[in-house]
Amino acid sequence: MDVTPLDDLTFYDDIEGYCSTLSVVAGSPIGLHVSTKVDEFTVTVERWGAARELVWSSPEPIAGSYYPAPDNADSHGCDWPVILEIPTGEEWSSGFYLITLTATGAPEGRDVAHAGVVIRSAKQSASALFVLGTNTWNAYNTWGGCSLYTGGHEVSFRRPFTRGLLCREVTERDDRKARPVRWDEEPDPDGEIYQRYRGERALPAAIGSSGWFIHERRFVEWAEGAGYTFDYAISSDLAEVDGILDGYDLVVSVGHDEYWSAGQRNALEAFLERGGNLTSFSGNTMFWQVRLTDIGSMICYKYKGHTEDPALADGRTEEMSGMWADPLVNRPEASILGAG
Repeated sequence: MDVTPLDDLTFYDDIEGYCSTLSVVAGSPIGLHVSTKVDEFTVTVERWGAARELVWSSPEPIAGSYYPAPDNADSHGCDWPVILEIPTGEEWSSGFYLITLTATGAPEGRDVAHAGVVIRSAKQSASALFVLGTNTWNAYNTWGGCSLYTGGHEVSFRRPFTRGLLCREVTERDDRKARPVRWDEEPDPDGEIYQRYRGERALPAAIGSSGWFIHERRFVEWAEGAGYTFDYAISSDLAEVDGILDGYDLVVSVGHDEYWSAGQRNALEAFLERGGNLTSFSGNTMFWQVRLTDIGSMICYKYKGHTEDPALADGRTEEMSGMWADPLVNRPEASILGAG
């Protein structure tokens, strides 16, 4: 199989795609942006809860077109046109929906891409709101160039996710950087098993740290399988959807929910002050403050915030995109979580 070397910062397949937004209300269409090197492709949509349930598929192949990735795709997005609007129904259950794009006739290993979207309930259907850590998914996404871990300080939501963040081959144990150890096996402290798993499949390093597949998927499969029910939202919904927490008793955070905007945090704090509850099954939670932009990107200067973040020059010290616990921001995550 012809694959991109593992030391490359990004991975391109013969088909790539992303959604106009990472969440929509049930009944609203999903805008799908696709670039492909083949003449036609097909699309399927599955709700991924306790199991994967097919809810929609393209009735016939869709004509494909190729659009190059701009040089600044990582920070400013791809700006590809909407090639398809996927209809949703108001009866669609809230949850994470995996969109699979299959390029007809493309080489094996380069012929499938994944996009994803959260369907929000048109009307509240559960007492708990599960907020997927999509800000953190974006922080680790290297598609188009840089992530916040490979030299970038601005990353766009309007680009594909790099391979493996949303979906990949299911293995029992090898796809995690830190495997839980069973009585009958040796520990893997250096992650050699994980690195072999990653290398054999040409998957980027980020897949062990973030994305739907590594954390939230496992929790959702277990929880929904055990009979727990949730409505679902994404990180930025807390900041951008007025009143999204109204009526809920509980907010659920899972896995690796590291990057929070001020608007997102303000909404959560107001919810807690009204008597709402938060359960955090997440580590490294609420560590970095980010700023969301009106061009669909997310800014975080991290350790360079003190010297490079324009917010400081503008006198917006409290908006510095560094640690929440930094004295300049002075909103340590421990004030909510009790621990980081």
